[in-house]
Amino acid sequence: MVGARSAARVPDARGTFEGAGSIARNTREEQGQDVREARAVTATKCIPIAILLLCLAAPLLAAGCVSGGDDDVAVVEYHRTGGIAGFDDRLVIYENGTATVSRHGTFTTFSPDPQALARVRAIVASEAFQSLEESYLPQQQGYDLISYEVTAGGKRVRAEDGAVPAALEPLITELNEIIRESTAP
Repeated sequence: MVGARSAARVPDARGTFEGAGSIARNTREEQGQDVREARAVTATKCIPIAILLLCLAAPLLAAGCVSGGDDDVAVVEYHRTGGIAGFDDRLVIYENGTATVSRHGTFTTFSPDPQALARVRAIVASEAFQSLEESYLPQQQGYDLISYEVTAGGKRVRAEDGAVPAALEPLITELNEIIRESTAP
């Protein structure tokens, strides 16, 4: 009888005696706490990774966002990268006269000056633009050169500083001005 009583009373971590049922309950509670702590640590580690992935995906998603409506058809897509300033600007001008600019991680949708849009449309429709080749690269490469890519009128043209053809310069000037306009206060 004495042996049975001592088996039922086992000291816990505090040195007090509790029944075997209490010990089993405490062990299950401790295991539950361990699982909750492990889940919290896992969630804490996953949140920054999820935020990073969203930040990386957002420019890609925004740059290619075009809905199926006729007014949202892209008329001009422009990408400017490089240079001493470290440009990585994207501009999309839509048929409805609105534009989206992605610059320094921010996205802006606005309505550019109608006269500027008319000039852009005229340049894109011109024979000079339509006769441009696909790529213009300078003979001498440099780290601070700016690269330009324009997609418009069913045509894609790439050029870098030092090799920008005369027929492309007015379009680049207009597009750069529209980007500047989008960030003006």
